Amino acid sequence: MINLYGQELTRGSATLSVMLSPLLYYLIVWSSVCTCALGSTTFVKYTDRKFICRPDPVPLRLSPGWGNNLACARQCQRQLHCIAFMFTPHNTISQNTATGARPGTCLWCPASTIVNISFTATDPLLETWINVLGYLVQPKNRELFAIPGALSVGRIVILQGRVPDPVLHSSQFTLYINNSENVAVGISPRFLSHKNFKRVAILTRINGEWKEEYLWPKGFFPFPPGGKIEFAVLATGEGFRVYINGDFTVTVTSTAHWLDEVGYAAVRNINEALVTF
Repeated sequence: MINLYGQELTRGSATLSVMLSPLLYYLIVWSSVCTCALGSTTFVKYTDRKFICRPDPVPLRLSPGWGNNLACARQCQRQLHCIAFMFTPHNTISQNTATGARPGTCLWCPASTIVNISFTATDPLLETWINVLGYLVQPKNRELFAIPGALSVGRIVILQGRVPDPVLHSSQFTLYINNSENVAVGISPRFLSHKNFKRVAILTRINGEWKEEYLWPKGFFPFPPGGKIEFAVLATGEGFRVYINGDFTVTVTSTAHWLDEVGYAAVRNINEALVTF
């Protein structure tokens, strides 16, 4: 699961340790809404996931074994399609056996080659730094907000929040990824709605017509009242890959023709919402 507690943020020439609650931190630093310009030097570190690409990641243009995360971030920005890099810190005792990379090496995948995300920490020494364009804290219910540069291939939008307690039977907690009028991906956990009881629907809307792409099986509903939730949508060349609480759910292909065009998102009825894009 994505967890910003204790994570680091690299911006410009400084590295900040995020020690506060992520929502409190971004409320203070980003004043509720921060839409960073394209080409931002803001990278957020994750140690519990990595990008999977085809072909395999390649080194950034640094002398192998002599880089640091800031140097990697600067090199990443010089690459036209670099939205993230994976870094092996110098405190590694020996060569990183999981990736084959020496300490101080940073690897990257061109955006168009990113096909998946691994949420399993196969190598605790490997850091993934993602170039973040903006944040939105507790967006207004259903209000559309812009995703800078659209949800282009290789980019990911993440929503973290909390289920209200108590939960109204008709409640739906939904993340929409839109192209303003249509819906490329809609993620809707339903407690008791539209004759669904504790099911998760993945929806699309094309030319005003709603279509259901996927409905999670009965008996699996990881959204207890007061519990944390996370939705993530990764844009790939094949379509939009949907992850719920770190589990890959489905690739939505019917709206794949909107890749690189989706420029809006909306959130419905989620408490303590933090949207990262």
